[in-house]
Amino acid sequence: MSYPTERTWTNDEVVKASYFNEMIRDALRYLKGLDGNITIEDALELEDIGTPVGNIRLKVIDEVLQVRNAADDAYKKLKFDCFPVGSAATEVAEGDHTHTISEDFASAVGCTLTAAGGSDNYFKSIAVAAADDYDVATTTQTFAADTLAGAMAWVHGDASIASQMKLRLIMGGTQVAESGYMPYGDATNLAIAGTWALSGEWDIIARLHNYHVSTANNWTFATKSTGEPAPAAVAVGSVYL
Repeated sequence: MSYPTERTWTNDEVVKASYFNEMIRDALRYLKGLDGNITIEDALELEDIGTPVGNIRLKVIDEVLQVRNAADDAYKKLKFDCFPVGSAATEVAEGDHTHTISEDFASAVGCTLTAAGGSDNYFKSIAVAAADDYDVATTTQTFAADTLAGAMAWVHGDASIASQMKLRLIMGGTQVAESGYMPYGDATNLAIAGTWALSGEWDIIARLHNYHVSTANNWTFATKSTGEPAPAAVAVGSVYL
């Protein structure tokens, strides 16, 4: 059954029971959903509703649509898993089916900088000026439109001054993560990760920052051969939104 066509009344018209049945009874039955699904031609706006009435199982709280969980009679925020990714037309269709995340790309790069100084047998040092940065690993990638990138940065070593040096992750010119201070006298791994929405060509950088008032060294433990790169890396991947 569809919603009845509204009747325009005229003066002195005889009101028949069939008119009232169609315009009032049938219309209300349709709006109540007694005769099939209801079609909203424009939009349905729900104000904040407290306790639902009768068998209503949807309500709006702080402008968030929620659905009743019959198991504990509680209302939960609706979760939507239909993302326009992968085989988009299929995945946003009605029905039960698997949703996949479509990959843009994945890439990783080790440190391309050779750490100078120190002992060629065990460790090397990277000098970072006061309040300055030193990029230990960089990868340049082209990101498709409407993608979300996730990246991580890693470095191994210790600092020549306590509370002096931190590792930063830079994505598209924006710092998205920063480690705690690199320890002094006790080499360790620092690893951080972050996400950023990117489009076009951007650099993803693992960057050391010196918070000290003077130049300090990052002591990095490398291989025994001379001219080896410092132990640092950056990796990035991107998926379509």
